Amino acid sequence: MKKNILILIVAFGLFSFTNTAKAQAVEEGNILINAYYGGPDVFGAILESTRTNSNSTNTKISVLGPLGATVSYMISKDVGLGLDINHTDVKLTFSDPAVDSAGNTIFYSYSFGRTI
Repeated sequence: MKKNILILIVAFGLFSFTNTAKAQAVEEGNILINAYYGGPDVFGAILESTRTNSNSTNTKISVLGPLGATVSYMISKDVGLGLDINHTDVKLTFSDPAVDSAGNTIFYSYSFGRTI
């Protein structure tokens, strides 16, 4: 988490010291393409905080995204028709210890995932 905050501060610093402004004209018939990676994924952060604070073992959390792309066709100078495609993937696997009726320790394995 500290690493992400440091990256955001450095990125903000790099972008805040540029003084050149370039106007880019968008006209009718132009096609605009943008790719992005957003974050943090709130669902993944909640899973990470709850699972690491429990007594589960072999906890593995995998978070990808959200990432995506937009494509827009400019119908006029001010109005565009576009498509936005994005993908998010969160996976959680862990084992919980339990005691059976004979007093033996057993482990139940769980796996959850969400892909959007």
